[in-house]
Amino acid sequence: MGLVSINTNVDALNAGRFFDQNISNLSKANAQLASGRIDSDASDAPAAAAVGANLSSAILAQTQAASNVTQACALISLAAGSLQSMSQILQTMKARATQANADTIGPSQRAMLNEEYQALLTQVDNTARITWNGVALFAGGSGDNTRLGDKTATGTGAATTNISETFTLHGFIAGSVESVNVDSSGQNSGLINLVVGGQSFQGTITLGTTGTAQLTSVTDHSNTITLNITETGLATTDDIQTELKSLFQLDIGSPISIRSASTDLSAKLTSTETGAATAPGIYGLSYGYNSTAETITYKISNGLQVWEKTYDAFATSDAALGKNARTVVFDNGFTVKTAADSDERNPMSGVEIVNVDAGNQVTMNFQVGDVSTNVIDIDFNPATVLALNLTGTVISEKASAASAADTIDRALIEVSNMIAKLGGTKAQLNFTGQSLALQIQNELYAKATFTDADITTALETAQESTALVNMSSTIFQNTLQQPKKLAELVQTVCVK
Repeated sequence: MGLVSINTNVDALNAGRFFDQNISNLSKANAQLASGRIDSDASDAPAAAAVGANLSSAILAQTQAASNVTQACALISLAAGSLQSMSQILQTMKARATQANADTIGPSQRAMLNEEYQALLTQVDNTARITWNGVALFAGGSGDNTRLGDKTATGTGAATTNISETFTLHGFIAGSVESVNVDSSGQNSGLINLVVGGQSFQGTITLGTTGTAQLTSVTDHSNTITLNITETGLATTDDIQTELKSLFQLDIGSPISIRSASTDLSAKLTSTETGAATAPGIYGLSYGYNSTAETITYKISNGLQVWEKTYDAFATSDAALGKNARTVVFDNGFTVKTAADSDERNPMSGVEIVNVDAGNQVTMNFQVGDVSTNVIDIDFNPATVLALNLTGTVISEKASAASAADTIDRALIEVSNMIAKLGGTKAQLNFTGQSLALQIQNELYAKATFTDADITTALETAQESTALVNMSSTIFQNTLQQPKKLAELVQTVCVK
């Protein structure tokens, strides 16, 4: 016979325990129905939650990899389209060369054809400079950079009657003299427009007087060319233009090249590096201190653009700043590292000239999987006039036209090979994209088997648990009355 007790209601305890279990089961079933997952609480299915988290991470990475594949295909489409345009340009050049290699036209017609041919050569270079995220795809990319250190300025003009053959360069100037034009600027002055290495300079000169004329860069006002006017014979703008063309030897078709003096900044700027977006060319590197704002500004320019980075300057006493060494990364990818223990409030003056060579190719890589080593490289070989061996070709004579036609044929083959290579890489990317799509689908299904709730089972559990909750609640309420009934029974027996 079991224990009969008033103090401990065993039946109520059992009913309450089952009531709590049924409530818990109903709560889990409702959570699964609401979330669609069996691991909405990791404690319900810890193993499934762990596997699901790993699969989710892989799926997210593969989804991004698929996006990388799409972007890489878009890049190749852009590049291949540019090469096809270049191929059309080369075909037009071949047609002009073929036309020039015939006796049906004379020297004047060949001269006109050659002008068109030279313009098409320029267009080849323009097409090769098409960019993706600031990187010129077919310009060859940047190679090694060479710092000139201490070098004097170069370039001396031809002797002229009214302008000295020597002139003063300040700031960064480098390249051949490309053109000069002089327009009227008021009654007694002319406006000079001079282009050196792509950099445009402007300045006024007073007619009929001696002295100096300063030409200032449109790109960077700190770059100037100062001309020395020695005689008063420049009475008209035509006179000025004639003398300047003679000075820079534009009148004989062999323009001079000039370059600013280079200052060795290695005591303060210890190293320089190029990045993928650094175009080949000649650069001027400098830096200066603003005593009012107490800032240091590092600057690099190729004459066409200027890139700057400004910081709060520090002195040698600021040991907490890593012994005052900086790494300055310009927006064109060029990187400069400064010397340790350098006082930026007392910088060296001058500009250092840096020559950035052209590289062999530009390579871009794209991660196409959920691991960092799963990468596809896309190579872009240089397709400039220089790279295609078209430099110096002319069609002004029959012999040169025939030679140019042969050179163009070889260039067309090279460009066609580039297009074919890019097409092969795109096909590889397309297959990779299809594989990723299938892999993502399979992993989503695998994840579902671990984490997705079985709705049918969850509904059955919810209905069953609801019924049991109601039943256990009723029983629990009844069992709570048992001690009272037992006490009434005892009281009745005792009274009798």
